[in-house]
Amino acid sequence: MEIRMRLSVLLAALFMVCVLSAQNQGTEPEKDIDTSLPVTETVDENTYVVIISNENYKHEVPVPFALNDGAAFKTYCHMTLGIPEENIKFVPDASLNDMNFQLSWLEKIMKVNGGKARAIFYYSGHGMPDEESKKAYLLPVDGYATYLESGLSTEVLYKRLGAMPSRGTIAFLDACFSGSKREGGTIVEARSVALKPKAATVNGNVVSFSAATGTETAFPYKTKEHGMFTYYLLRKLNESGGAVTLGELTDYVSQEVGVRSMKENSKPQTPTVSASETCADWRSWKLAETAATKTVNIPRPTVSAHKTVVEDLEPSNKPKPIPVQSKGLDVSAGGAFLLAGVMYDLVRIDKGMFMMGSKEGLNGYSTFSLSQPVHQVVLDAYVIGKTEVTQELWQAVMGSNPSSHKGAKLPVENVSWDDVQEFIEKLNEKCGTRFRLPTEAEWEYAADGRDDKQSDSFSGITRPDAVAHIGDATADCGSKKASAIGLQDMTGNVAEWCHDNFGRYPSARVVNPKGPREGVQRVVRGGSFQDAGDCLRNSFRGHMRPSTSSPTVGFRLAHSVE
Repeated sequence: MEIRMRLSVLLAALFMVCVLSAQNQGTEPEKDIDTSLPVTETVDENTYVVIISNENYKHEVPVPFALNDGAAFKTYCHMTLGIPEENIKFVPDASLNDMNFQLSWLEKIMKVNGGKARAIFYYSGHGMPDEESKKAYLLPVDGYATYLESGLSTEVLYKRLGAMPSRGTIAFLDACFSGSKREGGTIVEARSVALKPKAATVNGNVVSFSAATGTETAFPYKTKEHGMFTYYLLRKLNESGGAVTLGELTDYVSQEVGVRSMKENSKPQTPTVSASETCADWRSWKLAETAATKTVNIPRPTVSAHKTVVEDLEPSNKPKPIPVQSKGLDVSAGGAFLLAGVMYDLVRIDKGMFMMGSKEGLNGYSTFSLSQPVHQVVLDAYVIGKTEVTQELWQAVMGSNPSSHKGAKLPVENVSWDDVQEFIEKLNEKCGTRFRLPTEAEWEYAADGRDDKQSDSFSGITRPDAVAHIGDATADCGSKKASAIGLQDMTGNVAEWCHDNFGRYPSARVVNPKGPREGVQRVVRGGSFQDAGDCLRNSFRGHMRPSTSSPTVGFRLAHSVE
């Protein structure tokens, strides 16, 4: 009997080993979709994307992981779908004006392309129903859940998207429109029940994919630090390398979100699709024609890489210390940062080589401004401001405004090189950063759009009209056309201080040049609203004493990539 019992136990143990072995056979750890990404070598020049991620609401509860959602979706659009960065507008914590402005940009770009381009609109944040009309709204960060005129109705959104001439417009909405918070409960605590909004009609060549039905909550996937809808959207893009049809994508996301929501929350979440009648073939639409097969590992993204909120000063006007190691602003990926309610956008410039200087002969913008000889320059990656520093950012840091032409969005001017160093020192103390002025080489490389054939151009074009503000005074930063890499006001508006002492160029190859060690004047680049012609070219070099200031000279920020 004892032998039989031992044999029975042994057989049971062997059976369990076989079962576990069969279950584990061929299984691999789940891929981290935030750090292991498929990268395509194909470039999709004809797709344009607007991404709105609203997390830090001024008057309502925050939306967990909304910024991570938008930042990750932007990365997949660029790296996996091959959409150029300049075709992607990522706006974290957007106001109603921000949302309308980006929609206007999308409308204009679709019109210019005459229906040959594709549009993608992505939103993560609060959605709300109107109690009387039952219309659904997207809520901007400065909006009120009890005053929905401060929001953007899906009815208006679909009408604007549908009126655009496009070969296909896709809207991804990671929001619920029942009045629920992402983590459960209701946004407005006075409401005892969630409301069912009236579905907005989708017109034109538009397909809309929403995170949940009108009565459900769009939950977060806390362990993945994403909204559940966005997580499975990104996971399918990861697994397919982007070459997935919209039908396959919606089937997968709906199935996975439905199952996961019941496991995690014991409540249903049912992603839904709305398509206009003219989009009968929408299930066959492909996000990318060719699958990305190469995989790269990237650092885990952080919210601070895309947007960091730095608190206002104490009443004593002493800055709150923010240690770089723990809370410092990481700007290595570009994106934007927010200081005292003021946004400043940044663009990353990758490591590269270019031929610096004017290639023209003896003329006003080459020899006179010492823009020769042409020489090879190698630069490490860095980040540079999308626009010149505005007066409102200067005011937020310095508590004063020395500019001759006053306006919050106007570039700060009438600041000396020495003044700028004081500003940067205070900004870095607040943000835990190491902002600085761009070197002269970094400025020209950025102005050229990373193309050394553009040194004698105007931000990459042959005439300055489109990219340069010229007139009697300055204009709002970013009011002129962006360059190919997304920079604005490199030409005109105000000339810009650079880090370097002014001196003659070397003739030999240089790596990360910072100008002469000594000098009596500092470099000024880009020309101002008072300049014209050759003085506005990328290669033209101006210079001023560091202690002097001018109503025509301002600056933009730069930051090394560690």
